[in-house]
Amino acid sequence: MRIIFLFSIIFSWVNLIVAQRITVSEEVNLDSGWEYEIMGKYNGNILLAKYNDQSLHLKAFDSQMVQVWDRSHPFEARRILIHKVIGLSKNIGVIYNEIYKDSTLLLLRWIKSDANYEDTVTLYTTHNKSDLRKVHIEISNNKRWLIAHFLLKDKSLVCLRYDLWEKKQSENFELNVSGTEFRNNFRKLQISDEGTIFISLESQEQLFSSNKPIWQFLSIPLGSPEAFKQEIPTDEIYFDETSLAIDNKQDILIMAGVFKTRSSDRYNHGIAICVLGHKTPIVPTIQLKRFSNWLEPHLKDKLIKESVQNFTEGLEIRDILPRQDGGFVLLMEKKEELTRLNSTYRADPFRTNVSTDYFFEDIIAVGVSQSCDIEWQKFLVKKQYSYDDAGIYSSYGLFKTPQITRILYNDEIKNENTVSEYLLTGSGAFQRKILMSTDRQDIKLQFGSSVQIDLKEIIIPSVWKSSLKLVQLRYP
Repeated sequence: MRIIFLFSIIFSWVNLIVAQRITVSEEVNLDSGWEYEIMGKYNGNILLAKYNDQSLHLKAFDSQMVQVWDRSHPFEARRILIHKVIGLSKNIGVIYNEIYKDSTLLLLRWIKSDANYEDTVTLYTTHNKSDLRKVHIEISNNKRWLIAHFLLKDKSLVCLRYDLWEKKQSENFELNVSGTEFRNNFRKLQISDEGTIFISLESQEQLFSSNKPIWQFLSIPLGSPEAFKQEIPTDEIYFDETSLAIDNKQDILIMAGVFKTRSSDRYNHGIAICVLGHKTPIVPTIQLKRFSNWLEPHLKDKLIKESVQNFTEGLEIRDILPRQDGGFVLLMEKKEELTRLNSTYRADPFRTNVSTDYFFEDIIAVGVSQSCDIEWQKFLVKKQYSYDDAGIYSSYGLFKTPQITRILYNDEIKNENTVSEYLLTGSGAFQRKILMSTDRQDIKLQFGSSVQIDLKEIIIPSVWKSSLKLVQLRYP
């Protein structure tokens, strides 16, 4: 265990003296076939869950990131299937199946922060074992609402809504959907802090079909006996990926995606934005913001070796950050994957293996008003390249406070590297600074898997060879 102190640096931009404290834990050996997830902080300890289909272990690290205990949690049933382990406000939740000869139970178990048993409730019972083989779990941002959803054999979608604070199950409901259609068109299910469920589906262009692409949204407020369905034709624009976010202050869903005018287009033409809600009579319409109107003039003096059109290839909306004033910030990132063949034997050039190159490059932050008008755009330089690692060390992680968002990332994807951050406000002011160096630290940070503990602390996993370390980054 070692602690790295960074010296105080005076930032005229915020007029504050900022000193971060970075603490690295002891090594944890990674075992094949196990999942590792950071649960959060409980009674002053950071808890790490290690689990597979049948077993669960919890490891605790103190304020100095020293491991203080490692305990397994027993399950009474002979046959179980663990779907998910989640860190709740005061305890740990485990969603799992108990499998018997004539029935399968979907259960939620509460485990105390010392790994001891607290309580178990039954969420669902079925006599068809295939119904609960794949259960998807979503948790609201305030960790009050849990949603478990799965497809039954008869092709209906079951959603279970559970109040984790009151420890009681809300209404269950089934939606009649075609299994194949739902699997192809389903994009995301989310739940707001007020318990409203949002389901989004997107039908894409199909060969030899005259059907136009369409977005479908289902919103199910708490206590509502039915789902409210909204359909929005996309006017023959096409998306590779779309992003969704819930504005919990307004209880609305924000959807945004980079679009093309034809599915075969190489370059993207702009962003499409749509806002949906159930409390106010919002008429859902798609607003198109073409790059030629707002992005190209801003980028012409930023790009040196490539055209603006080439830059838009591979551009994706990664995150949507709601603001206090009803607007939001879009974070777009340029991403590209290239596959190449490598000849491994000079004597036999036809024997090759395949490698994949990963490029995660610049970030464009875009401020959008409540009426979906573009307010500002900022170009945040970032160049990351790696190969054959699935890009797990690339991209960025977010540390969010009401006043500022910190965008944390590795400057380069290599063993000796510097770690930097962009500080971004809701008005578009930003600054870049270097946080630390990983030279001779034996750490390789995965910011995409980081977990924010509170407004001052974030835990970042580091995977080096076959070992895991937890890196604690604490702001004053």
